[in-house]
Amino acid sequence: MDSKELVEVTDISWEKTVEKSEKPVMVMFYSPTCPHCRNIEPYFRQYADEYAGSVLFVRLDISRNQWIAERYGVRSTPTFKFFCSG
Repeated sequence: MDSKELVEVTDISWEKTVEKSEKPVMVMFYSPTCPHCRNIEPYFRQYADEYAGSVLFVRLDISRNQWIAERYGVRSTPTFKFFCSG
């Protein structure tokens, strides 16, 4: 199941995609080696499709984008955070 509505973000694209989004943003902080992340991802993708147009769903790999993970206090995966107006 591949959601067209799920966006992969990085430290570089974070500000433009999440902080400056006009829509609310649901972020899944994940790690490729996390079994719980793999278990929950199909549901996250389903919600991304279901709420397309009203909420932006994004994922951030904390193993490759440590700056953002540290900035928001992410210490384990999966972690979900909801952003409204940045």
